Amino acid sequence: MENKKIRLAVLGNGPRGMGLAGVYATHPNVEVVAVCDIADDYANNTANHIQNMVGYTPKAFKRYEDLAKGSCYDAIMIAVDPDIQVDYAVREMERGIHVMSEVPAAYTIDQCYALVNAVRKTGCKYNLAEQTRYWSFIAKWRAMAERGEFGKIYYAEGEYLHYEP
Repeated sequence: MENKKIRLAVLGNGPRGMGLAGVYATHPNVEVVAVCDIADDYANNTANHIQNMVGYTPKAFKRYEDLAKGSCYDAIMIAVDPDIQVDYAVREMERGIHVMSEVPAAYTIDQCYALVNAVRKTGCKYNLAEQTRYWSFIAKWRAMAERGEFGKIYYAEGEYLHYEP
C-alpha cells in the first residue's frame, strides 16, 4: 500500500472504541483523524489518549452529524450500540466511506439486507470486527508456543463469555 495513510474516524469511544482507536493510531499506515461519542468527554478522552500515544490529536466530536460534516476520512470504525450501528454503516457507505463495525453486525434480517445492499450499491468495503488474534497477549501466546514453552500441543480451544455476570 506504498506510503498512503488511511484516514480513519472512530464512532463510539467507550472502552472498546478507545482501545481500537489507540491500536489503529499506532499502525504506520493509519491516521486516526476524528473521534466521536455522544457521552460526555468520551471523544475528548480518546483524542487525548491518542495524543499521548502517538503525538497528534484527532478532532473530537459529540454528534455524528458534526463528524460527517467536519472531518475528512477514508474509513470509519463504528463501535456503538449494535442496534443502531447498521444505520451509521449504511450512511457512511453511501458517502463512499469504508466501514468496520463490531459484532453482532445486525439484529434483524432487514438490517442484514441493508448492509449487504449498501456494499453492493456503493462498492465500499465492510468488515465485521471480532479480531482477537491481534490482541497483544494472543501474539505473546503464539510466540511462546513457537518457542516450545508449552511443550507439545495436541489440541487447543478457547472461548470467552460475552457480557456474562
